[in-house]
Amino acid sequence: TLTIPTTVTSLGNYAFKGCTGLTSITWNKVQTIGTNTFQGCTQLTKLQLPDTVTTIGDYAFDGCVLVDTLTFNNVTQIGSYAFQNCDKITKVIIPSTVTKIQTNAFANIDSLNNVTFHGLSEPSTCDTAAFSGSNMEFVDVYIGYSSPSFCGLNPRTKQACGVTISD
Repeated sequence: TLTIPTTVTSLGNYAFKGCTGLTSITWNKVQTIGTNTFQGCTQLTKLQLPDTVTTIGDYAFDGCVLVDTLTFNNVTQIGSYAFQNCDKITKVIIPSTVTKIQTNAFANIDSLNNVTFHGLSEPSTCDTAAFSGSNMEFVDVYIGYSSPSFCGLNPRTKQACGVTISD
């Protein structure tokens, strides 16, 4: 387990790259995760980003064995290849605060079967290759979503006030 002191707000580029024994992170005040910060940390299986994180750099978690659901509470930017090859991610929940999703941010994740976006229009930068190499075709959006696409995926209105709406 890695414990980041509350005085640290930014994790530098390559800071923990290749730390294969790293299994979990305890952090509270981090705002920025730099380029390649946790790349190749192959034992890192759980990731709960603190609400303070706003920026995730390129290749930040590339190759980590993150499992289950990724939730980005106040994140505004997700860098290129940030979660590439994180083979066990099944669901990604993206809030309306996200304004930038770079190329291949979620590339090559075969297990990814659900992406939900909570905004009403596509982020200002939303690369069409963000989900390249995954099996994703649709993104679940809420009633009122106004963009014709989402990072190369087709929007699919599925939920409103906890009710599933059939196609």
